[in-house]
Amino acid sequence: MKTTKYLILASSILLGGCGFTMQNGTSLPKQLQTLTVQADNPYSGLAIDLRQNLLDSGITLTPNAPVILKITDQSFTHDNPNMVSSAQATIYTFTYQANFVLYDKNYTPIIAPQTVSTNHTITLNPNEILDSNNKTLTLRKEMRREIIFKIFDILSARNCREALSTKFSKTPKTRT
Repeated sequence: MKTTKYLILASSILLGGCGFTMQNGTSLPKQLQTLTVQADNPYSGLAIDLRQNLLDSGITLTPNAPVILKITDQSFTHDNPNMVSSAQATIYTFTYQANFVLYDKNYTPIIAPQTVSTNHTITLNPNEILDSNNKTLTLRKEMRREIIFKIFDILSARNCREALSTKFSKTPKTRT
């Protein structure tokens, strides 16, 4: 029994030391615990997955929140490599990019517009076709998850916390 307790304690210390945190709303600033999420394409995979990740983290999503997280643009693209020979493997580089802004309820930016992106490559054998390949669908989902983690990182960063604190600090009124 004692050994189990020590093992759990040691695991917690090791995981905490490497930056691991449980997936809850505690890593985001308190000003973001109630949030509105908007997107130019509200039914995109990114917008849907972002909302779900926020909910899973304990964030309350409501249309009347004091802070608005708006996804202003997103793209998933790949290069078109030159085909040297149909007998050679083809390497594609994929890029997933998203832009977002954090506004107050009056649409005044709290932090400057942010761009997050990630790149990955896929190597296809000569007999594989890119559009009929399940690799691209899986890769897109993985890259979207990376984009969401990067958005969370920016929202958790010190400069975002400071901007939120400055924006929503209650300055005491002085009597004259």
